[in-house]
Amino acid sequence: MLHAHPELAMPPETRFVVESYQRRVQFGNLRDEANRREVGEWIVGTKKTRFADLQLDPKRTAALVAAAPPTIGSLSGAVLREFAVRNGKQRWGDKRPKHVQHLGLIFRLFPDAQFIHLIRDARGCTASLKKLGWWGYEAPDAVALWRRAVESGIRARKLLRPDQYLELRYEDLVADPVGQLQRVCAFLGTPFSPLMLQHHEADEKLIDKPYHERVYRPVDTASLQTWQDALEPAELALVEKKVGHLLDEFGYPRLEGLPKVGKSLERRYAARVKRRTKAVHKSRRRNTKHSEVFTQPVAARLTSGQRRQYWLRRLTRRSA
Repeated sequence: MLHAHPELAMPPETRFVVESYQRRVQFGNLRDEANRREVGEWIVGTKKTRFADLQLDPKRTAALVAAAPPTIGSLSGAVLREFAVRNGKQRWGDKRPKHVQHLGLIFRLFPDAQFIHLIRDARGCTASLKKLGWWGYEAPDAVALWRRAVESGIRARKLLRPDQYLELRYEDLVADPVGQLQRVCAFLGTPFSPLMLQHHEADEKLIDKPYHERVYRPVDTASLQTWQDALEPAELALVEKKVGHLLDEFGYPRLEGLPKVGKSLERRYAARVKRRTKAVHKSRRRNTKHSEVFTQPVAARLTSGQRRQYWLRRLTRRSA
């Protein structure tokens, strides 16, 4: 829907914005053009970055990365900006569920960013993830993931300004696409375009995965209640027990008459949370260590807003 807007370019899901920051120590001093070129070649030449899905010219893109300002935010941003240019758009963004868990990093890289948090009923998300072949996990894993993402968003909501962070319920979007898209456009500071409702008529499929087939259909509410048949009563009980307070937070109705959560589901949920907590602590220790080594600025300097904030910071430091 956003990409169908005449001014907005929203690519398929990428895997290089957070990852390039996490690898920043390996890239060395970005004032050296050879190191910036190395970043570009890593982005365009690594399958896991999903650069191929952007349908950009690898050589041209790598050259643009090498010519970008010497910050890691500028280098990944240069790829997204090139995607916008190729599509004849003025503004560029990125779409990835994981970003909500890295909002501090996202706003460090792109200080003028605006973030839209699309939230779906935990039961709908659990049912959807449960049936995906590539996911490979079951309801306890999906519930733990949903809780982690939503709680990250709530923390961001308390810290960020209203012009930086917007929450949007999936159910509201499909029930009232015009009203909710007008709300999104007001947040972004851009006029609403009826073309956003014609996203399914795009000649070029940017998202072409079997599990995304509904993206190229008109908006409907058919998927809203499919979780009622996809989840077992015990799985629904697990959702109620672990994230019922968050269902209340976002206005999702509770269920009654559910069985007690079994010990097996409890153990698997607890194990998932424990593994994730351990991974988060490990990541924080690694980031602290890298920050002590990599002392270069990271914020992008590609837009007028980014450059203005860069010079304001420099002037502030000089006058201190």
